Amino acid sequence: MKLSKNEVKKALLISKTIQKTIESTGSTNMRSTDVFPYLVKKGLFEEDRHNGVYFRRFLNRLAKLGELQSLIPQCTRVNPVKDEIFSEWYFHDAKDQMPKSKYKIETNLNSEITQVQSQDLEEESLMSITEATDIVKALIAGVNPITGVYLDNQDVCLDPMVSEALEVIINPDSYDLYKIREKAANKTLLLNKEIWYNQTQSQILKWPSDISADVNKANIIEIRKSHPRAFEKWTDAERDILKKANELFDDKKRIACLLQRTEGSILAMLKHLEGHKNILEYTDSKAAPKTETVTKQKFLSATALGKLKDKNYQDVINTMISKEYIEDSNIITYMGQQIGLKHKHNSKGEKWIVYPHTLADIL
Repeated sequence: MKLSKNEVKKALLISKTIQKTIESTGSTNMRSTDVFPYLVKKGLFEEDRHNGVYFRRFLNRLAKLGELQSLIPQCTRVNPVKDEIFSEWYFHDAKDQMPKSKYKIETNLNSEITQVQSQDLEEESLMSITEATDIVKALIAGVNPITGVYLDNQDVCLDPMVSEALEVIINPDSYDLYKIREKAANKTLLLNKEIWYNQTQSQILKWPSDISADVNKANIIEIRKSHPRAFEKWTDAERDILKKANELFDDKKRIACLLQRTEGSILAMLKHLEGHKNILEYTDSKAAPKTETVTKQKFLSATALGKLKDKNYQDVINTMISKEYIEDSNIITYMGQQIGLKHKHNSKGEKWIVYPHTLADIL
């Protein structure tokens, strides 16, 4: 079913309200429960005891129809468990992405809210069979269907008998006790992983930004719109999280989402950690033959490095910036220092960046 004109109008009003809220509060990565009070204040939704259940249903409807980003570009959808539980919703500044041509709204924001609310109120109060089924499925998955947060291990819905009963309700014609119990056992393992992921994600979202004040290049600012922690210095705590996440999940994109960094930086740090591990193992090993020699690392300029892969100077610079190794053609990041980038100076005092020749592999 396509969106009605009234739903499109309501989505645009929500987008405008959220954008104004972000600009006035200076907040980033706000959750649905954070922005909901402002929508209530504007009259777009009525306050409810679940702190925005109808708001989240509306976002879910937009997402299913593929209209979420076009109508509410501030919203990012996060699915902790694929195809099993409700999404989490985060909101960020998207002033430059506000709808301008595809959807037009020319009337005053406050004057239209009352009309939109009155037209949608009756529809929002009804729950479909599909929505009710989704709620039961969320409980089966061990998730609070209202907040999207994982249930406590002692919650009654995680009791094997209750879980089995919920499964029977959802699949009465294919009831299989052994399969249900096997699925429950597998679910427990999955839940432990996902609980760690969610708890860690909440922890990371509270971390303050420690990026240097002089990092204001346009390309870096653009990267940080989708990867808020890009170019942050890696801490020991973050490296520990990366190692743990890599053990639990074979999904670099999801790990990048967790740490709010680019996939390139995740792969680079994992490579660095693996190399560091190999060095330690080699140092501690007594079995290494004395005749073994270590190849000396070669350092090349951006131009010379690019020639190894038939790339020009700017291609190399753009790649190194995207990997978070440099900030521009003359500034090395902490990540870049960790993998061996350094400055070379001539007799005139001029300096430029030189790169390990092994980095040609990423070009």
